[in-house]
Amino acid sequence: MDLPELFASAVPAKIAGFFHGHPASIETAHGVATWVGLPLGDVEPALEALVTAKVLMAHRSGAMTGYSLTSDGAVVRRVKRLLDRRGD
Repeated sequence: MDLPELFASAVPAKIAGFFHGHPASIETAHGVATWVGLPLGDVEPALEALVTAKVLMAHRSGAMTGYSLTSDGAVVRRVKRLLDRRGD
């Protein structure tokens, strides 16, 4: 799935917006769900889609996974443009 298609959905866009606003954050799925105010069942697949799209990085350690914004500046700029277009 390409980024514009992914960002057409509110859940991935809201999650990407959280990480864009907090670029140094590393959060679990539960933490992200709490911060963005969405059900964990909606957040988990969106997080994995964002990892697949290279927007987020997954830091896996045993049963625990933390997510953070990519360090790829070109992707971060593209995310900002897409978020700006959404106007959320």
